[in-house]
Amino acid sequence: MSLNGLGKSRIYYDKIINEIDKKDHLDELYNKGVDFLNEEEYRKALGMFKKVISLNPNDAEVWSYIGEILGRFLIPCCFESFYRAAISPNIPNFV
Repeated sequence: MSLNGLGKSRIYYDKIINEIDKKDHLDELYNKGVDFLNEEEYRKALGMFKKVISLNPNDAEVWSYIGEILGRFLIPCCFESFYRAAISPNIPNFV
């Protein structure tokens, strides 16, 4: 079985992540998370994005991906509850 583009990039990212300081390679961690997301491997994508956030907690784009994964793919029942609570006129606005 030959490696497609995603397979080759995954091997590259694995090598970088395992051999070099992760903080210097946030882009590779991010890209690997996006690869996992595109392959519908949501738990693996979430793991990569959590690594990025542990090193760069102010990355809004990565937080957005984490929210999307949790809301749409891993715990959709909870996402609907949070959304309904957020738009409910009966709950005070804490912002």
